Amino acid sequence: EIGGQRLVAPMGQVSEVLAMPEYTSLPLVKPWMLGIANIRGRLLPITDLSQFLQVPSRLTQMSQRKVIVIEHDNLFSGLLVDQVIGIEQFTHDQYRAEAIEPNSPFAPYNHGKFFKNEQGWYVFMPSLLAQDLQYTDAAI
Repeated sequence: EIGGQRLVAPMGQVSEVLAMPEYTSLPLVKPWMLGIANIRGRLLPITDLSQFLQVPSRLTQMSQRKVIVIEHDNLFSGLLVDQVIGIEQFTHDQYRAEAIEPNSPFAPYNHGKFFKNEQGWYVFMPSLLAQDLQYTDAAI
């Protein structure tokens, strides 16, 4: 969940979910680039996804938020989100090729929607985020 929007990401595109680790801030980067954390000997850049998408976070304390780790091609990155609800299983019958509203900040990273128990879950594709030059170029 980010800014009240429930999303689902394919398991194959999420390496792991972490509690907010300690990190070191970086100079001369955009405000949504929080810094670098050492995760089992690997340097993980951590970005505030709600700040990148300009969606207000519902949680003010960083310690309550979660980091979704993604690895796509040469990109290894941690996405700070409001919360991770857990693992949901969906069937092909529950998928609809419905895009989120075009003016939504999630639209460039959306690939349809799942319906389950009368609730909609828009599909967030970290692989599309990893291809976005606005995301991969965090320097100012």
